[in-house]
Amino acid sequence: MQHTRRLFCAVCLAVWTVVATPAAGQSTGPVVAAAASLQFALTEIAADFTAQTGEPIRLTFGSSGNLARQIRQGAPFELFLSADEAFVAGLAADGFTRDAGAVYAIGRLALIVPTGSPLTPDPTLADLA
Repeated sequence: MQHTRRLFCAVCLAVWTVVATPAAGQSTGPVVAAAASLQFALTEIAADFTAQTGEPIRLTFGSSGNLARQIRQGAPFELFLSADEAFVAGLAADGFTRDAGAVYAIGRLALIVPTGSPLTPDPTLADLA
């Protein structure tokens, strides 16, 4: 819950900054590129933001690597929420961003096996090698 609130606040602040300083000729709201893993949460956050401010937000979801490549090729994203900070660091190092960005959340992956499954979870992940 704490991470969800932190993500909501970070996204609202970032989007509000973009909305408050629109790009020349912009009329349909800022374009936000975000990792696909954020689709459900960010869609809700954007809808709440639009309801509260009247400002539209256009969302584009995909893999962080593909979105970073599109930014390098000139995609008109005004905010990039990556699932891997290395993509943002690379874009910043190569001059594609205003600054180095900020970490908005820290996640963990979980490996689970349903009760009764013939599979045995390997906490060392050695089986994946």
